[in-house]
Amino acid sequence: GLMMPVITIVEVLAGVCCTIGLVKFIVDGGTQLGLIGAQLSALSIVALFFGQRLAQEYEGAATLTTYFLIACLGIYVMS
Repeated sequence: GLMMPVITIVEVLAGVCCTIGLVKFIVDGGTQLGLIGAQLSALSIVALFFGQRLAQEYEGAATLTTYFLIACLGIYVMS
């Protein structure tokens, strides 16, 4: 119950940081906000993954691994 608003806030912050980071990258090549957005995305996916595992929804947890790998790739590229 308590984790739902926390995950929602983290996901919204990740989206805002990624959007602003994309604009900043196009304008002046800065990757700091994009990196923060990718890190927040990975954090929210880990939280969702943990919840799926606790609920014993293993198929849902398996589909999250692809998105987590993409977020990790974004972190690697921007750092």
